[in-house]
Amino acid sequence: MPSAEVCATAACAIDRVTRQGQSLAKAIQEPLAKLKSTRHAETRELVWGTVRWYFRYQPLINQLLYRPLHKNDRVLEALLLCACYQYEFLSAPDFAVTSSSVDACTHLKRPSYRSLVNAVLRKHLR
Repeated sequence: MPSAEVCATAACAIDRVTRQGQSLAKAIQEPLAKLKSTRHAETRELVWGTVRWYFRYQPLINQLLYRPLHKNDRVLEALLLCACYQYEFLSAPDFAVTSSSVDACTHLKRPSYRSLVNAVLRKHLR
């Protein structure tokens, strides 16, 4: 199961690809440099998988949010997309994915959004 740090790093890379138009290879280089080398494979799996299924999960996330996120907080949308990918394709328990995604808000320097991420992910699981 990916840790909160891995989820936050993956969300940053996904945001670079989806919002800034960077290539996957370029977008993942800088965030990976901040992680231990033992976490690189997990992070790559999350980034590549989430970007692969981006157009499947993005409308779903937009439906679950009551209103769109502010443009400065779009990295949280990437975090939610990453969690959706984990629910469907990774063998981690749902509660663990939710917990690590909520904890990733702190790593992204947005602790006030913990309750929003928790609510959206729990709503998705229903």
